[in-house]
Amino acid sequence: MDIEVEPVEDLDDAAVPAGVDAPEYVLYGGKGGVGKTTMAAATGLASARGGTPTLVVSTDPAHSLSDTFETAVPAEPDRIREDIPLFAAEIDPEDALAGGPFGGAGEGGASGQPAGRPAGG
Repeated sequence: MDIEVEPVEDLDDAAVPAGVDAPEYVLYGGKGGVGKTTMAAATGLASARGGTPTLVVSTDPAHSLSDTFETAVPAEPDRIREDIPLFAAEIDPEDALAGGPFGGAGEGGASGQPAGRPAGG
């Protein structure tokens, strides 16, 4: 089955749905290149255009939300559009884990061993 797709440079606001009839949280997952970021950005944009304060978060090591939204997306959640309640963050997964229980810095780090105790000992 072939589907013809035509790329566009800009979308007319009238062509975008107003709001998203979805659960409180929407997660997109899958292998690389299947459109997770595109779907997350489109869902977030439609939700925020409907008046719902919306946060879009990427934990992909190769972030592309900034490219998709055509604006700088910070590491901490922040508003990225003034005209609609759209917020975003591109979280570095390695930095996020480094400070948590699996980062090796605290009790029972990544090895599962108590801090200061060598693995196997």
